[in-house]
Amino acid sequence: MNKFIYILGLVSLIGCSETFSKFTINNIVKSHEKLNFSINFGNNEVLDKVKESSSNKIVCKSIANHNQRLDAYVDRLESNQIDVAVEFCSNNDNRSCEPIDISSVKKINLECQAIFSAMIGNVTKSEKFSVVWEEK
Repeated sequence: MNKFIYILGLVSLIGCSETFSKFTINNIVKSHEKLNFSINFGNNEVLDKVKESSSNKIVCKSIANHNQRLDAYVDRLESNQIDVAVEFCSNNDNRSCEPIDISSVKKINLECQAIFSAMIGNVTKSEKFSVVWEEK
């Protein structure tokens, strides 16, 4: 009986996880301190789960510099699109981001993942995807 209660508690804490993979990346734009892009969903079912979620998290890392800290967050959720902003930080700790001016950077290559979780414990996350911006 104790094992059953332990497993039930563990599932409640961790939640149920599912992965989605049908989306496209559009509108990649670099400014002085941020890289912005949009995630477009073709599946309304995933979009409904994203809208119901209590936590929207975008996790990105730089392929060129693994020590580079990035703050990625959802700027806006509208129709079938999520707008994402990635801020490049000079500090490598988990405190507030001290933005870096990236205006002179000619190419940016990120690996990202979107994670959406609801208060009831359901977690919906994307496959890892790359976001590449290169000056033309």
